[in-house]
Amino acid sequence: MTGTAFEHTPQGTRAVADAAVNLWVNAGRYGYSYWWANGPVHTAADGTFQLPNLPAASGTLLVFKSGYAQQCAVPPASLDQNPNMEVALVARANIIVDPAAVPASVPGRIVSGRIVQNTQAGTAPVVGAYVGFEPFPDYPAAITYSDADGRYLLCGVTDGSVGVEFEDRYAYVTVPHDRGLNVSLDIVVP
Repeated sequence: MTGTAFEHTPQGTRAVADAAVNLWVNAGRYGYSYWWANGPVHTAADGTFQLPNLPAASGTLLVFKSGYAQQCAVPPASLDQNPNMEVALVARANIIVDPAAVPASVPGRIVSGRIVQNTQAGTAPVVGAYVGFEPFPDYPAAITYSDADGRYLLCGVTDGSVGVEFEDRYAYVTVPHDRGLNVSLDIVVP
C-alpha cells in the first residue's frame, strides 16, 4: 500500500510530513495493527508513505500527527490490490463541526454533536476532548477534538463506536444504525 497525507489550506493542498501512519489489518477471524507486526511508519517530506508486507486482507488506515486530526475515516481497502490511498488531515485550529461543510463525496455517515459534562449548574461543554470513531475496539479510524462549545464532527463513519477522552474520564457510545447518514449524537462525559 502506498499513499499521501495532505491538508487542504486556503492556498491549496499541502503535504503533511512526519505524520504517523498505521493500518488495522482485518484478516477475517483476526486483525492486527500494522505497527505491531512491522514497526512504525511515518510520512516523508512530500507526505507520501509506504506500507509493504501486507497480506491478502482488508485494511483501515489512520494517519495522525500532533496538531492535526483525521476527521474522516478512509473506507476500508482491499490490500491484495496494492491500493494508493489519500488521507486528508485538518489542522486542529481548522476542525469543522458543521455537517454542511463535509463534501458530498465523503462516503459513510456524518456523526456530530456536543460533548458535555454535568455540573452543579446543569451541563457544560467539554472543550478540547479527544473524540475518535472506532470500527474495531481500541483502533480509531477517524479522530477529532471538541471545540469551545463542546461540538465535534466525524465523517466517513460506518458501524462502530465513538469514544471520548477528557482528562482521566472516558465515554463510549455505539453509533446508531437507524438515524440515516447524518447522525446527531451528544455525549456526556462522566
